[in-house]
Amino acid sequence: VGGIRKRRQRQCKVCTIRKTVSSKRQVTRFYCPKCSNGSKRVYLCDKVRQDHYPNNNLTCYEIWHQLWRNGSERVSRCEVRGRNTEALTMMAMLMKSLLATLTLLQTLLLILQKTQLHLQRRILQLR
Repeated sequence: VGGIRKRRQRQCKVCTIRKTVSSKRQVTRFYCPKCSNGSKRVYLCDKVRQDHYPNNNLTCYEIWHQLWRNGSERVSRCEVRGRNTEALTMMAMLMKSLLATLTLLQTLLLILQKTQLHLQRRILQLR
């Protein structure tokens, strides 16, 4: 476009994990060669993002290497977004149970409707 070549940008690993539901995705061209494994690169911003931690003055690169020990002590996305994985598992099990109960109730309703129809026909025959 107009003689300008744009470089492909990737999502920052720290920004992706620290992202809240409503926040915008952050992209970068920078990656860490030491943390990357072959073609699997670890992309990290060179910018300070205030919303990652209270009173934050570290770049995503520094967060990844200093706070998270090269990513080995990073927090999970569920923890960042205030989700409890155990609670989510319990909710999924409860939803599955409720769905099974609903299916059973629908089957029983169908049987009752057929029985009612059969009884109505029988009553008409007896009259």
